[in-house]
Amino acid sequence: MRRGLTEKEISNMPVTQYYEMWIFDTFLEPQGPVAEDIHSALNRYTMYMTSPNMTKKAAKGIKLSEFMTLNKGNVFKTPEELALMEKEKNINRNKAILSQFTDPTVLTQIEKRTRGEING
Repeated sequence: MRRGLTEKEISNMPVTQYYEMWIFDTFLEPQGPVAEDIHSALNRYTMYMTSPNMTKKAAKGIKLSEFMTLNKGNVFKTPEELALMEKEKNINRNKAILSQFTDPTVLTQIEKRTRGEING
């Protein structure tokens, strides 16, 4: 859709073809988010590596993957991957909530309630 389809072409196009073109244009084409992320990561990596203050020892420890902003997985997630991500997100959220409590008695009460030992 980058070439600029006319309104008539879009309205005469089947819906499935429109969405196929949208998916290709958004995710698969070289201007997609993954390709843009790789390009920007390469730029940042090059800036770091060509810095006059960069030592050989530090340069060996830097990897291109450290400069990528998108998750290391693919753009299209399976339902299993989405469920796993949601589970990890809930675990991390619960850990963050529990880290706010410093009193051990309160922590044991919260843990008992989450396990169902205390009703209330």
